[in-house]
Amino acid sequence: MSIQSQSPSHQPTRRRLLVGAVALALAAALGACSSVADKVEQAADGALPSTAGRARLAEHPLSEDLAALAEKVGTDDLRVFDVTITEATFTASVQDPAKPENVDAYSLDGDGSWGAPAPVELIGSGDLEANLFSVADVAWDEVDALADQALVDLALEGAEISTILVKMALSGEVEISVHVDGTRVDGQLRARADGTVIEATES
Repeated sequence: MSIQSQSPSHQPTRRRLLVGAVALALAAALGACSSVADKVEQAADGALPSTAGRARLAEHPLSEDLAALAEKVGTDDLRVFDVTITEATFTASVQDPAKPENVDAYSLDGDGSWGAPAPVELIGSGDLEANLFSVADVAWDEVDALADQALVDLALEGAEISTILVKMALSGEVEISVHVDGTRVDGQLRARADGTVIEATES
C-alpha cells in the first residue's frame, strides 16, 4: 500500500507515499484496500478508539479538527498530501512547514487530539508540491453528506462506507472520493473539493 497503517499502540512508524502521475493512479485505485478491516476489528476489540473515524463526522466538524492539526503543526496554511477517513480512523499526511521537503502522518485519537507525527517516506519521481493542497480549499462540511449520498446513488446490496479519501487527482484538482463496499460489487463516488458530485460508479 502507498501508506502503511500505524500500529495499534499509536507509536509513530514510518509510512510510505508514492509521488508521481503513475503512482497517484495506483494510490487512488488502492485507496480503499488499506487495512480498514484490521482497524475496524481492532476498534471493536477496544484496541483503537472508535470515535476517531467516520462516526465523528456527524457530531464534530472536520474543519475544526484540521484547524487543531494546523495549530499543532504550527502553520496558518496546512498543506496535505491526503486525508483518509475510515470507520475507525482519521489520518492526514501533512507537509512539515519547517522542512517543506518532508511529509508526516498524523492520526486523530478518540479523545479528539492529534497523536505524534509518523515520518513518511516519499518514493517516486513526481513533484511533491504538485501533489499537495491547502485544507482551506476543501468544503469539509460536505464530506459527511457525500458519504450518505454515495450510499443512495450507488444503491449497492449490503453497502458500507469503507474509506473517504481527499487528495489531488490526476486532473490536477483536489477530489473527495467515497469508497463503498457491497456484498456483490463495490463502488465509488467522486466529488470536487467544493462538494459537487462528479460521478458515482460501480467497480
